[in-house]
Amino acid sequence: MCNCVDFLVSSLTDCWRRICDSWCISSFAIAPSEQVRLLNAAVNARSRYMQKRQRLIQVGGYVSPSGDEACATKIGTGLCFTKEHAEALGFIWNLSQRSSEASMLCHTPHDHCPDVSNIIVSGFTKRGQKEVNQDALLFIEDFASQAGTVFCGVFDGHGPNGHIIARHVVHALPKKLAACWQSRYRAFRPSLSGSDDSFNSTRKKFVSDGDLIGTWKVSIVEAFNLMDQELILNSLEDCFWSGTTAVTLIKQGCDLILGNLGDSRAILGSTAEDGSLIAKQLTIDMKPDLPREAERIRRCNGRIFELVYEPTVKRVWLPHLNSPGLAMTRALGDYCLKKYGLISEPEITHCRLTHGDKFVVLATDGVWNVLTNEEVVKTVASTPARASASKAVIDAAMDAWKSNCPSSKADDCAVVCLFFDSSQNDH
Repeated sequence: MCNCVDFLVSSLTDCWRRICDSWCISSFAIAPSEQVRLLNAAVNARSRYMQKRQRLIQVGGYVSPSGDEACATKIGTGLCFTKEHAEALGFIWNLSQRSSEASMLCHTPHDHCPDVSNIIVSGFTKRGQKEVNQDALLFIEDFASQAGTVFCGVFDGHGPNGHIIARHVVHALPKKLAACWQSRYRAFRPSLSGSDDSFNSTRKKFVSDGDLIGTWKVSIVEAFNLMDQELILNSLEDCFWSGTTAVTLIKQGCDLILGNLGDSRAILGSTAEDGSLIAKQLTIDMKPDLPREAERIRRCNGRIFELVYEPTVKRVWLPHLNSPGLAMTRALGDYCLKKYGLISEPEITHCRLTHGDKFVVLATDGVWNVLTNEEVVKTVASTPARASASKAVIDAAMDAWKSNCPSSKADDCAVVCLFFDSSQNDH
């Protein structure tokens, strides 16, 4: 039943498959709550085994783009489920945070800060009406060796090799971002001969002075730049006519730092004092209809115009060739347009969580082209099982494609839902 378990460390594949197979055989005959308990036990067992080996830098995984649909990969432990297993169990677990770390990093007063001691994440991707699913997503806990820090993102590949580009970015970007962050963070650390009290004092000053957020912002921009440079140097991936969007999120305590490249989007779901739902868009879609983006494209001799059969969609074209027609103005890859205004610098935004904030949704444009922010927030909030929230959003998007755009091919979709409060238990 569990015949496609895949892991990032190949030498441990057989060992972990035996653990997972023994669990999968009986998992569907027991209660869902027991499934979750057994899953966590299996993950913990593998984690303990991994700790006995040389500690490796966490690397990204991806959702295989070849299948119709799949749940997300738990990158931190290299865990991947089959489609059937994903649908039965969902993509869910509680992420424990050390109370000292959480209280120090969450420097907003506690009465204004949501409970971040238990974070629940749901991830799902589904192929549209293309031959290959070019969307991918990732999730990493304790990112960059920072307890309680979460890194997640969704990526929308495009062009002939978009799925290859998206997969490569999901694997490589986390390593680059972690390296950039750790390099800059070390500058604030005292010498190794300093006392623990000195280290803690320096770290608290680092947080209280706002340097934490600034360092993440600079690190994200630097990592995206390095990622784009690597793509052009990697002869295995043709990134001249192909590329990927990216919207990524770092969650550290009550702070969200987002990096956005292209037309994928992140929104925040909150509840008002009267109990009503509020949808707040955290990123700006980097499209040619955005004046400042269009001005840069035209200044670099790129062209922007709509196709006759798509009069509402502005696209970016080469100066003397009606190609490639990108619907976004920022992307990783797509080197055919890099001289003509397309850039790989992400737009960075910062958000501080408050008591009413419940969850964040990251999704590719296959969702946003047919659903509003409010519809997505309502769908997530009304889904009984949080593990199914991301799949519920994609199901709603696919229904909208069929009913509202019957003459168009449904686009691929990838969704990550990150919940903050622990008031609702998911069994």
